[in-house]
Amino acid sequence: MIDTGSTVSTVCRRFYECMTNTPLCPLDNIILDIEGATGHTLPYDGYIEAKLQIPGLNNMDQDTLLLVVPDTNFNSNVPVIIGTNIIQPLQTLVGNAQRRRLDNAWTSAFHCLSLQETQIRRHDGRLALLKSANKIRIVIPPNKTISVACLVDRKFSLQNCCAIIQASTESTLPDYIKIAPVVIDYGYHLDNTIPVLITNHSSHPVYIHFRKIVAELQWCTTSIHSQQCATNVLDTNTAFMSKFDFSQSDVTQDQLKCMQSFLLNNIDTFS
Repeated sequence: MIDTGSTVSTVCRRFYECMTNTPLCPLDNIILDIEGATGHTLPYDGYIEAKLQIPGLNNMDQDTLLLVVPDTNFNSNVPVIIGTNIIQPLQTLVGNAQRRRLDNAWTSAFHCLSLQETQIRRHDGRLALLKSANKIRIVIPPNKTISVACLVDRKFSLQNCCAIIQASTESTLPDYIKIAPVVIDYGYHLDNTIPVLITNHSSHPVYIHFRKIVAELQWCTTSIHSQQCATNVLDTNTAFMSKFDFSQSDVTQDQLKCMQSFLLNNIDTFS
């Protein structure tokens, strides 16, 4: 099934077990929380690399990464779901002449994403503003990083896509306040509040008041990496995260995920 509402591509466990010479790669040290259309977390066993052959496109086999997910009543009939991590790169590669040879499902998916991108560009790529949800004034000490719960405001009506947390031009925070760039899954089901990691690089405290604009969510796209590239990234991230021990830390799971994401996104700084 071709699904423009899914940011990842999946294959069910039963279908995967019928595939030969396709190793299952673990994601033990990678933070990847995926939610289904109902907002429930989607479990997975790991990921595989496979070649996707599309009828009508000769000599254009696509290297793809797919998550292996548990069997359900739904995927027993639909074992493979092709998400935007495959659709978007393919849309860029396929010319108009080649599209005429594709099944209507592919051309409809391309058209849907094109309309979606046009709408997003009209909003300069901004999907939502993030405002402080704390009714009590927050103090960020000098040279410290804290996690701030933020309200998701002015949501852009859009189906599932990738979004990145970044500084906003509408924020009045000074330039020495840095927002940790974190990629999240954006959609109708997005929580009303999400944590944002903020670092104060100055020598004096900074104050954030209730509903003050802290950051924004910007639309972003995913890309497919080769097995070697994906393996190198996983090995590097695993080795890097092994240097930190959070087992004795008194933080919530959301805060832990934010901190791990922040460290991985700033691996060059903390290595």
